Amino acid sequence: MDKKGLLIGISFFIIYVVWGSTYLVLTYVIEEIPPYLTAFLRFFIAAIILLLISLAFRQFKDIDIRKVKNSMLAGTMMLGIGSGVTSWVLQYLDSGFTALLISAQPLLVVFMMWISDKKKPSSQVFFGVALGIIGIYLLVSQNGILADPDQWFAILAIVGCLFSWGIGSIFISKADMPKSFLVNTFIQFTSGSLFTLIMSFMFDDLSNVNLFNLSEFTYYAMLYLAIFGSVVAFLSFTFLLKNVTPDKVSTATYVNPIIALLLGWWFRDELVTIQSLIAALIMLTGVVLINFKLKAVRKSLYYRLPKRKRNV
Repeated sequence: MDKKGLLIGISFFIIYVVWGSTYLVLTYVIEEIPPYLTAFLRFFIAAIILLLISLAFRQFKDIDIRKVKNSMLAGTMMLGIGSGVTSWVLQYLDSGFTALLISAQPLLVVFMMWISDKKKPSSQVFFGVALGIIGIYLLVSQNGILADPDQWFAILAIVGCLFSWGIGSIFISKADMPKSFLVNTFIQFTSGSLFTLIMSFMFDDLSNVNLFNLSEFTYYAMLYLAIFGSVVAFLSFTFLLKNVTPDKVSTATYVNPIIALLLGWWFRDELVTIQSLIAALIMLTGVVLINFKLKAVRKSLYYRLPKRKRNV
């Protein structure tokens, strides 16, 4: 394997496993640090690292106030609200369960793009959405998993996160953003950290928080979230988009929740039922149908299957 192939393999491992593991790591960190403060520290550390990298490579070029505002808005929507509220949700929901619900984001984006672009989705996409809805129903209809009213409120919060991510992703695809990915990501992490800091002062109980008296594991976990779960993962994601096809990169959407589900079950004894597994299979199948065209999948499978020899 050449150097580029090795980097591609490592990058896929990062967006699969590292991103998938962030849900589990967050559940440990918020046991000592309030959720919004956790999000602020994660984003702030990542922003500092990205600032230093951007300065080292002289990336601050062709930037105006409009691009900065667009990038800050995107960061607030996707990181501040989306990821920040997710940290809060993990107080009430299992990490694997949360990851599975979040993986349903493409279902919501379909309708949001339909409204914004005035283009009706194909019948295949509608079928994928229907499967996704069935999967979500099977997932959330389990009494043994959702027994507390706070958990249902947390699910509504996830729906809000999905709307925020969807609006942010559509906005990014159309808005004028800084050309440098490093600078753009730095600005987004900065705005995300500012938003979560405000949320922390408003909603976190900071009375007994002492950031200088945490367990050693929590310090390492926070650095893991900031460095690997944020900076390294985003850089790996960008590297893959430039070197492999987008459909291969998008497979992280299906792998992340499975990784999160397995890690939560293994390390925290989170409940994983047969119904949850069936729901995950149905829901992720729906997401696959939304993101891939059946003809392309069939064509890909055709060229990978061994050809039968004809009898002469």
